[in-house]
Amino acid sequence: MLSCNEDVALEIEALEATYGEELTTDESGVSMLLRPLVDAPNDAYVQCELRLGVAGTAYPQQSPSIQLQDAKGLGTCRFAALEARLREEAASMLGEMVLGQLFESAKDWLTEHNWPAGEQQRSFCFCVYDTCACSCVCILVPTSAHESLSCRGDGRHASKQSACLKHPSTPIQHRNTYT
Repeated sequence: MLSCNEDVALEIEALEATYGEELTTDESGVSMLLRPLVDAPNDAYVQCELRLGVAGTAYPQQSPSIQLQDAKGLGTCRFAALEARLREEAASMLGEMVLGQLFESAKDWLTEHNWPAGEQQRSFCFCVYDTCACSCVCILVPTSAHESLSCRGDGRHASKQSACLKHPSTPIQHRNTYT
């Protein structure tokens, strides 16, 4: 059984009540096999186990450890993107109980990125960056399936194929790159 402070124990108890047998608890944290929300089981092309470790950490003042395991259908790029999203979300919510939020966020992400492995989903990123030297809306187009889409925030872009659309009247409220 997991030994942790009272608040974390209450959070885990709430997760057990919410997810029932889907949630696994052990001495280091909690985990759950996650699948996209689809109408039929045959429509789920991706899945992974999300393991959130809280033992030996100062959670919630410190992010829980995040591990994705037993991933199916994600491939390297989507696996890394999901992991990065979860780490970013956990870091943005330091001091808060985030375990349930991370499970739900991962399920939503899997639902949004549910397509068969090998099929290329063409992505475009729209990024409004107030720190971008050109004060632009960046449209980023990947040149390959392995290229990540990101605006570096300095007027240059990680994608070799990008276009900057100047639109000074657009209010700039940027937190992330949106796909």
